[in-house]
Amino acid sequence: MRSELPRWVVPLAFASLAVAWLSSVSSFVQGGDNAEFATLFARWGVAHPPGYPIYGLYLRAMGFVPAISPAHGAAIVTTFIGLAGVVVLYRAARAWGASTWSALLAITLFATASLPWRLSTLAEVFALHMLVAASVLLFAAPDSRRSPAVRCALLGAAAGVGLANHLSIVLLAPLGLDALAHAARASGRPLRSAALAVAAAVPGLASYGLVIVAARLPGDRLRWGATETFRGLVHHVLRADYGTTNLAANGRPALPGAQLAFLAESLWRESRGIGVVLAVVGFAAMLAPRARRGHGLALLATLALAGPLFAARFNIPLAGLGTAVVSRFHLLPLVLLVVPVALGFDRVVQNAELDPRLRVLVLAAVVATGVALTWPAVRAERGPEIEQYLLDTMEVLPPRSVVLGTGDELTFGAEYVRIALGLHADVVVLNPSLLPLAPYRARLEERLGFALPAPRGGSVDTVALARAVLAEGRPLFLAEVFTPRIVQTFATWPQGTLIRVLPPGVPPPSLQDVVADADGRFARFRMRPVSTVVGPWQSAVRERYARTWLTLSIAARARGAAPLADACARRGLTYAPWLEDEVTVGVRRATGPAAGAGPGR
Repeated sequence: MRSELPRWVVPLAFASLAVAWLSSVSSFVQGGDNAEFATLFARWGVAHPPGYPIYGLYLRAMGFVPAISPAHGAAIVTTFIGLAGVVVLYRAARAWGASTWSALLAITLFATASLPWRLSTLAEVFALHMLVAASVLLFAAPDSRRSPAVRCALLGAAAGVGLANHLSIVLLAPLGLDALAHAARASGRPLRSAALAVAAAVPGLASYGLVIVAARLPGDRLRWGATETFRGLVHHVLRADYGTTNLAANGRPALPGAQLAFLAESLWRESRGIGVVLAVVGFAAMLAPRARRGHGLALLATLALAGPLFAARFNIPLAGLGTAVVSRFHLLPLVLLVVPVALGFDRVVQNAELDPRLRVLVLAAVVATGVALTWPAVRAERGPEIEQYLLDTMEVLPPRSVVLGTGDELTFGAEYVRIALGLHADVVVLNPSLLPLAPYRARLEERLGFALPAPRGGSVDTVALARAVLAEGRPLFLAEVFTPRIVQTFATWPQGTLIRVLPPGVPPPSLQDVVADADGRFARFRMRPVSTVVGPWQSAVRERYARTWLTLSIAARARGAAPLADACARRGLTYAPWLEDEVTVGVRRATGPAAGAGPGR
């Protein structure tokens, strides 16, 4: 059973997966935190909490890699990490007792799933998270041939690196501590071995000192928090602004029922159903022998902690972009399933005498089918929409403009345009939800040259904020209507992908002039109409293009200009055709409170 494949099959299988992944890397900025990490590839700085020092330094150190853009280069070097994680995960399955063939089948099923593929082929911290988790699985394997002392040191080192990358690696504690206890006892010197593990974790944890170094570097850089000091660094590492154990600082309660159902559906879909079934078989095989039961129970407890118990705490609604944000945290339980899936394969075929050539054909079919199913979907989500939106939006703006908006794609994307691409340095994009954070507000005030209204009770008076900006003579725009108060207080009109906010007493242009302005700008925009639904982040920015025309449609209909209203609605739906039903039934999803943001308000 252990020599069931020719030796050339393993490297060929990994080479095939590498080609598939590298051919799908993102060439453009994507949603979420992607623009932030692409900026770090171009110029080192401080990422959002907890800082991700090892990944950030790796990105900058690999800045020499040739690429068509910083986003593309960051995606390529992140894919290297993801591919290393796949190799280590295969070795972990083998170390837990799986055959070569079963381990390859399990790793192919994993590597051709959408979630690990997507998160490993663009700039995101989850590829390194996967590599560390795979390393813990490898070092915790009961069949490890390493000496007990070496195992302790490797487990400690993995813990240090993991905690310096993504704090949720602590969810692997049941597995890691169980393996550490076994190795320490086997060494005959348990206290010394435990001390060795702690010492090995220090370099990884000490890498957080790089955050202080990056924060003190001169020049225009991405800087998050007051990490120039040790106190500020601790605040940053503990994610105190969010709440250390909260996924999002939105004040919402956890949604355990919906989150657990979403996790179950996600794991079933990502493993194509067969993975979940084989994992159950694999755990049964793992728990049967008394000698392996303790290791199997530790892995099962870790899966429960990293999967359902962790997911039950999520407080992000599963609507719109919420599903894209939450699904990233399903990667860790998916990694942990690889070992029982491989053992399940072995249990299913344990009595089958299959010819090695047939095994190769089966493996080739699994690779080809997985790639054929996933590659087009991954590529479809790697479109240029978000980068086009950022560039189109910035080119709408007059000099010294201020944009108020929320959303990572704009908050981080504007920094990417300014720092990584070196464009529109005079434009300030301001996220009102972050203004209660003193370091963020101080940096914006430095760039703006005037004081912003102080937050009260953890929130910001957006009308006072708008007045302060307009009083300085700066053009003011909204990226979206995050509060109706501004459009109820000031005259506004849609301009390009944005909403122009006018100073008190300044009337908006006529409807005809606004339509003509939009027509001219959209003709120059990079974003083109689309006929199909794209990825969640791409859909979100496309709806901002549609919103302009749907807002004009509402304004035209209110003035009795039905033909113009219909023409504007049709124009808007060419950018986001999935909004047709909402428009038809009068639901203003694309505009919300911005229905009153038309000309003449």
